Amino acid sequence: MCSVNLLPMCSVHTYLEDGRLDMDNNGIENAIRPCKLGLKNCMFFGSLEAGENNAILYTLIENYKAANLNPRDYLEYVLEHLNSQSAQELTPNKVAQAWEKKAQIAQASFKTLIY
Repeated sequence: MCSVNLLPMCSVHTYLEDGRLDMDNNGIENAIRPCKLGLKNCMFFGSLEAGENNAILYTLIENYKAANLNPRDYLEYVLEHLNSQSAQELTPNKVAQAWEKKAQIAQASFKTLIY
């Protein structure tokens, strides 16, 4: 437990104990840079609702990229399966896992055909 006076030192201690932590946040800053540039280029959306919709769209696209999904392919998949699957099954991470599993099965069956 850290006291208020030792808070900065505790943060350094946590960083030194866990080697998985990044020393900086450059990855996050680079990920949101296109959003900030888009925001600056589109300062006047015409309404507050349009600005909020744009923020949601940028957030979704960055989530797709973080899950290594092509935003267009993912959106097409979601729109095709919206009525047949639950929202929990259509999250970017779940779809990425399902697609990777399909690719592994296809690769295994392809190897079986060859040999």
